[in-house]
Order: sequence, then C-alpha cells, then structure tokens
Amino acid sequence: MYWSSAMDSSRGRAVNPITKAEYFRLLKDVTEEYDIPDELVYGADETGIQTGVGTTERVIGPAGAKMQHQQRSGNRENITVLPTICADGTSVPPTVIYKGEAFQTKWLQDNPLDAR
Repeated sequence: MYWSSAMDSSRGRAVNPITKAEYFRLLKDVTEEYDIPDELVYGADETGIQTGVGTTERVIGPAGAKMQHQQRSGNRENITVLPTICADGTSVPPTVIYKGEAFQTKWLQDNPLDAR
C-alpha cells in the first residue's frame, strides 16, 4: 500500500535555481538598460485545474516502489486560472476560465489565417 502523488509535485521539485537566478539577472539588466519602471513589468502564469484530480489516496502498487501515481477516467474538464502580478507589488485580479456552454459560430468569421 502506498500514498498516491500527483505528477505536478515532481515538476515543482525540478525547478532549477541557477536558471532562475540567471533569468532575473537578465531581466534586471534589460530593465536598467532601457530604463523600464517597475510599474510596466508584469509577470503572468497559467495553471489548469482538473476537478477531483490531485487528491491523495491509498493505492496498491508493486513492492519496493517509492511512489504510485493515480489513474483516472478520461474526463479532462479543466478550469484555467491566469494570475498576474506587477513588479511594483500590485496585481490584477486573476482571470478564471470555466468550461464553455456552447460554441459561437461567429468566432470563425474574419479568420484570415484559418486558426482553429
């Protein structure tokens, strides 16, 4: 018997502190070189949340395994959250996108690149 674990925790442990430090060094160099004030620098992220997924459960797995991942049905209904924060410490309220009820045919009009 094992406690299950969501895959996202593995990604969270894989953050590289050297790459992160280099990113922020480059960002600082660019904002100083072009005199960009903090109130014009925003960071945004996107995360998807699948309802009912990610809970820890007791599962059965092979002997000696350190972790057993959950298996779920094919339902992939997703809620998307878009948080945004400014370098000056202010933030924009997060955008939350839920499953749509219907597809509007007018969305395909005036689409010169035929994007879908």
